[in-house]
Amino acid sequence: MNKRLLRLGVTLIVIALSGCSEQRAGTTCPIDGQPPQWRGQRSGNSCEFFHFSDLERKTHSWWADCELADKSLERK
Repeated sequence: MNKRLLRLGVTLIVIALSGCSEQRAGTTCPIDGQPPQWRGQRSGNSCEFFHFSDLERKTHSWWADCELADKSLERK
């Protein structure tokens, strides 16, 4: 029984991680995977992305390379 639960847990984790791998190029929130609602460019090539997180129930931000964000936004 314990081996089955362990296998199920590992399988679910692998499925969850593989489903999110392509979108994690800096344009999705590392906490809940949501796209940014707005962004601000700082000096150099780094951008700060913001959104309201329903998971945390507050606004938060993360940093990513602006070029990565521009390339992934062009695909859509």
